[in-house]
Amino acid sequence: MALPVFEPSGQSCVGVVELIMTSQKINYAPEVNKICKALEAINLRSSEILDHTSTQIRNEGRQNVLAEILEILSVKCETHKLPLAQTWVMCRHRSVLAHGGGLRESCSSIDGSCMERVCMSTTDVACYIVDGHMWGFREACVEHHLQKGQGVAGRAFFSLGSCFCNDITRFGKTEYPLVHYARMFGLTTCFAICLRSTYTGDDDYILEFFLPPVITDSYEQRTLLGSILSTMKQHFESLKVASGREFEEEVRCIEMIEATADKAKVISSHW
Repeated sequence: MALPVFEPSGQSCVGVVELIMTSQKINYAPEVNKICKALEAINLRSSEILDHTSTQIRNEGRQNVLAEILEILSVKCETHKLPLAQTWVMCRHRSVLAHGGGLRESCSSIDGSCMERVCMSTTDVACYIVDGHMWGFREACVEHHLQKGQGVAGRAFFSLGSCFCNDITRFGKTEYPLVHYARMFGLTTCFAICLRSTYTGDDDYILEFFLPPVITDSYEQRTLLGSILSTMKQHFESLKVASGREFEEEVRCIEMIEATADKAKVISSHW
């Protein structure tokens, strides 16, 4: 991790502190905050890193939607032995004072990379984990946000439809900021779909499912995904596909994503 070092005014970067860990880390905030305090002691400063606080969903309609989504995730994970499924929602931004003066729109992302960008974060309300080993990956997802178009979930958010990738570990860091965590925890195959609720109007919810890493054959992956999707609609009470297509039509139009280090590309738009 690299941290910029600023003069007290915050207008001039005078250097960079590079932190090299001797063990794998998910949450960097404690170490970073110690460095920041040490810099303040000698009249310097760095980027402010805040510990994550859970996204609070206070709207009753959204609570109902997320309860409905949680039922979908839990049933699919238990039935098909999926290691992890989670929900991404659009971030709420706030105005912050930028370096050099002026206000900019930002969210609670740990690294500040979402400044003035459309991004999304996971919610604790609608997440389901079968494999306890995946709690570390889940923690990484909580700490970091995805911008529209990043990863499989970000791509589904961009298209307002559904996307599938059989090997997310081939993404580059820019294309999927969580790729090194996916490699760390052995996750490879991912499916995401963007849904919208009749309760909350235009709020979008991206459901992200990770298939078991032991299933590496592409035919078996697609067969399992077909089984997951075959009964999903029966759990919908207030949900619909954000693209406006009927669910059955959306299933036939899943974007098949080929991950590369430079740029993800759609290799097929038909399931």
